Amino acid sequence: MKMVTRTVDLRSDTVTKPSDVMRAAMANADVDDDALGTDPTAFRLESEVAKVMGKEAAVFVPSGTMGNLIAVLVHCEIRGSEVILGDDSHIHVYENGGISTFGGVHPKTIKNNLMALWILIKLRQQSGHPLIPSTTQLLG
Repeated sequence: MKMVTRTVDLRSDTVTKPSDVMRAAMANADVDDDALGTDPTAFRLESEVAKVMGKEAAVFVPSGTMGNLIAVLVHCEIRGSEVILGDDSHIHVYENGGISTFGGVHPKTIKNNLMALWILIKLRQQSGHPLIPSTTQLLG
């Protein structure tokens, strides 16, 4: 197997510019309607990612913002749920409106600190701890 050494920057869909070869691959890709499950390219991608991650299935989403929103909503199924976010976290700084608007999820911010996060995770594991309200569904 040949190792790929070129770096692809996935911070944003506007950072990595597609090369002519990438554009040609996109233009010539075998596509259909992935919402109906008939897009062979999306199906192959999702199947491969699921296999690599050791999961039953995977879903392709076109942006990191959409992926983060889905991740929060998977854990915060009830409107009014709370997610604890670091005050410098990407979701809080750049995407906070989405979780509130689309999911009815209330963000609670804490100062970014790895030790504080570890303590919160330990507290969360102790059910019924008074510092973690029952509405808190996710520490992010």
